[in-house]
Amino acid sequence: MAAKFKGFVGVIGLDVVSEGRDLFTVLLQALRQFAGEGFLLLARVWWATYFTIAMTLCGIPIEILEIWRRPERFRSWFYLVVNISILAYLWYRRNEFRDDFRELGITPPRGAAR
Repeated sequence: MAAKFKGFVGVIGLDVVSEGRDLFTVLLQALRQFAGEGFLLLARVWWATYFTIAMTLCGIPIEILEIWRRPERFRSWFYLVVNISILAYLWYRRNEFRDDFRELGITPPRGAAR
């Protein structure tokens, strides 16, 4: 009986455990990325808005691929519209911290967007 159980765990159980571990790792990395973005924005680092825009932009090709595979899914279209809306808002507010830095005498590098 124990040998059958051990064989069952070896064939099925370990795959489930490794998939769960991979999912946990992905979730932990995503949490670390969002915490990093939030901390940089909170610290008012001048390039943090551009970093957040770049990270938001990275998700759009994945959403387009999902729409390409299953165009009938409303949820994929909704996520794409929400992501593009967030991206437009971030782009519109990207220079919000510039005045704070000018008051401190810190200027962004030449060629940075104004």
